[in-house]
Amino acid sequence: MACHNLADLVGILLIIPHADFLNRLSNISFVPANKVSEINDNFIATASKSQKCRELKMNKCLDKLTDLKESQKAEIFKESVKDVFLDAQKALNTEFKRSKFIKENFKYIEPMKIVLNKAEVASGRKADVFHYVPVKQSFKALITDKSFLKMLENERNLDSRIDDVIEMVSFLRLVCIFLKILELLQLYFIVMLWNFQILLGGPKVAIK
Repeated sequence: MACHNLADLVGILLIIPHADFLNRLSNISFVPANKVSEINDNFIATASKSQKCRELKMNKCLDKLTDLKESQKAEIFKESVKDVFLDAQKALNTEFKRSKFIKENFKYIEPMKIVLNKAEVASGRKADVFHYVPVKQSFKALITDKSFLKMLENERNLDSRIDDVIEMVSFLRLVCIFLKILELLQLYFIVMLWNFQILLGGPKVAIK
């Protein structure tokens, strides 16, 4: 996506996470495409009402500035009330637009389609289709992704701290084992005392 000015840059920064959100609804939460469009339409409706409120308030403010020319007021109004997030939502208001944007701006791996009943399809019946995402291409996209590589770099920097945590966990495990041994020894001595009292014919010791 070409970026020509600050408005374009802001629009890109807003449309990418919104596209990712809608894409996750479809492909992770398995929300039907028509429902995803309905959710986006509700975003648009709410954002449009918000923009109308901003326009009314901006007009009232500009009316008080009598020293400005009408052309200047119009320019201020245009730049102030423009909602690039609303534009981003409108740019993704159909399944076709969303799919096109994802393919052009994300590391998109096209699912492979396998027809399970080719002979029946040849005779005019509806196709039974199975889709799968190629593992090799998916792995290649992952290991070349900038955010993934950055995460790996951060993990390398955390190695020393991770070692400290591992040592602490090991120490706590040893403490737990030691406490368990003490508990077992306590139980052992209580049983021994109970047996000793029986041999002497004395009163039994209640084990708690």
